[in-house]
Amino acid sequence: MRSINKGDTQATKWGGWIFLACVFLFFMQAGLFAGHKDHTSQRDSSSRANWFSTSSKWLPFVKNGKSYTLAEHPIPKLMADAEEKFKHMLSRQSKTLRDAVGEYRKRYGREPPRGFGDWWQFAQENNLRLVDEFDAINEDLAPFWNMSGVEFRRRTVQVSVIFLLLRYYDVHFVGQRTSVY
Repeated sequence: MRSINKGDTQATKWGGWIFLACVFLFFMQAGLFAGHKDHTSQRDSSSRANWFSTSSKWLPFVKNGKSYTLAEHPIPKLMADAEEKFKHMLSRQSKTLRDAVGEYRKRYGREPPRGFGDWWQFAQENNLRLVDEFDAINEDLAPFWNMSGVEFRRRTVQVSVIFLLLRYYDVHFVGQRTSVY
């Protein structure tokens, strides 16, 4: 068994710091050229075979002379893709109440809620653009769809009684600030 002396731990410690510094410098160089596009350089077949070629999904670097630069930062492409996806979603929105009801039935497999026509009128008067997108509220209400109306009302009463008792006895939780009701 080899004994560990102070020199070994110092060398290991410095080796770790040198490795971290090299990784830091590598990513700093990549970051400095993140937004730079070089339209003048033509890529030949030898640069495509290079480990740092733009065909690589993970390392989109291009050899420019003696150094490697980032060909194109991924954020602008992600933004353009999101913009295109949003425009496509806008183009699919219903134009009439009949279309909206049909889309609601198709997406959620049930009739629209009571007052849907009034909501449609409000949406048209206020120029709402996303009239078919109810996925978020549908997901939020999903746990309640399996409950009967009687069970839902019973639980609502239980929660309101608990809330009133907490208010009446002026109960505060740790870290909660007191407030005026």
